[in-house]
Amino acid sequence: MHQLAFALLTTLLSTAAMATAAASAPESKPPHAKAKPVWQESFSDADWRLAWNSKRDGKWHIYQLDAAGSPVNLTRHVFDDWLWSTRDGQLFALTTERKEDEPRGWRGRRLDASGSPTGAIANEKLSDGFVDCLADGSLCAGEVVIEKKKRIALFNPDGSRRQLLGDGSHDDADPQFSPDGSRLLFRSNRGGSWEIHVGNRDGSDAKAITSHPDNNALPEAAYGGEGPARFSPDGQRITWMRELPGAGNDVWVMDVDGSNPRNLTGDQAGGDGYPSFSPDGRLIAFDSKRSGDNEIYVMDADGGNVRRVTDSPGSDLAAMWVRVPKEAGK
Repeated sequence: MHQLAFALLTTLLSTAAMATAAASAPESKPPHAKAKPVWQESFSDADWRLAWNSKRDGKWHIYQLDAAGSPVNLTRHVFDDWLWSTRDGQLFALTTERKEDEPRGWRGRRLDASGSPTGAIANEKLSDGFVDCLADGSLCAGEVVIEKKKRIALFNPDGSRRQLLGDGSHDDADPQFSPDGSRLLFRSNRGGSWEIHVGNRDGSDAKAITSHPDNNALPEAAYGGEGPARFSPDGQRITWMRELPGAGNDVWVMDVDGSNPRNLTGDQAGGDGYPSFSPDGRLIAFDSKRSGDNEIYVMDADGGNVRRVTDSPGSDLAAMWVRVPKEAGK
C-alpha cells in the first residue's frame, strides 16, 4: 500500500513538473524561423550579412555568413582575393588574378553578393590598400604606387584613370567615400606623420582630423599610426584602427570632425583592427588576436557586449556587412 501510494505520488509530481516546464519554456520555432544572430540584420527584401577575408588553405579568400550563420567561401579559386569595401549588395575587392601578359600584383574587382565578378575597378595594377566605389558605380577609388609613393587614384566606370590625388611629395592611402558620396576619407603622411583626413570627393580641401603626440613623433616612413578608417552609415562618425607606439592596435571611434575620440578596445590585450559599422550603426565588426589568432568579433558601437563570430584555424580579417537579396518567396 505504501509502495502504491509512493508510486502514485511520484507520478503526480513528475506530471506536474513536466507541465510547469512546458508552460515556462519558450515557444519553439520551425527551422525556417530560426532567429538570426544579432550581427545579421534582416529586412523584408534582403539580409545584411557579415563578410570578411580568411586564409585557411594558403590563399586569401572572401567568406560570408550564409542564412544559417555558417561561413561560406565566395571566391574559391587559386588566386588571392581581399575584400575592402561594400555598397549594398556590391563588393569591392582586390585579386591577384591576371592575364598572361599582365605583371603580377593586385587588380581591383567588383563582385555581387554571391561573389561573382561583375567588372573591373581599374585597368591598371593597384597597391594593397582600400578600393571603393560610389553606389551608382560612376566613380571608384584605389591606391597606386608611383615613384615609391602611395597615391590615391580615381577611376571612371570603364576602369580608366580619371585623376590622381596629391602632388606626389607624400603618401595617400586607403580611400573610402562617404555614404552620400560627397566626401573622401583617407590616410596621409602629408603633414609628416600618418593621419586620417577628410576632404571633398575629389580629395580637395582635405583636413587632418587626428592628432596624437605619440604618433606625431613617428617618422614619415612609419606605416603605423592612424587608420585605416570607415564612415558610419549616417556619415557622422568614423571608426578606425589606431596604433600607438608600444601599445598595439585598438579600435577607436570619433565624430566626423575629429572630436570626441574614444578607445573602444583599450582594455584588451592583443591587436584589434579593421573596424566597420553595421548598416544601422548599432554595431561594429572588427578582427582581434585576443584569442591567439585573428578572429572576427562584433561589439556594440559603444564598445560593450563583445561577441566572437569566427573560430577558424586560419586568420580572419577586415569584416564588414553586405546586403544579400532574399530569394523570391522567402
